[in-house]
Amino acid sequence: MKNIRLINLRKKHDLTQEELASIVNTSQSNIARIEAGERDPRKKLKMRIARLFDVSVDWLFYEEVDDQWSLEKSHV
Repeated sequence: MKNIRLINLRKKHDLTQEELASIVNTSQSNIARIEAGERDPRKKLKMRIARLFDVSVDWLFYEEVDDQWSLEKSHV
């Protein structure tokens, strides 16, 4: 399942996948796979991404997408 929250946060901060990848020290293809739900990142990478966007790892990677913010922004 797509990581709508990560996609929305990245776009809200006007970052490309490549820019986000550079900031959190990974590859653009890894970010693309994480956003597409094809890859579950390692714990350290999850922590770096969550810290960057000032959100919890649980909210960003584990909780169901049922909050209004994520649903409304999924059309960005």
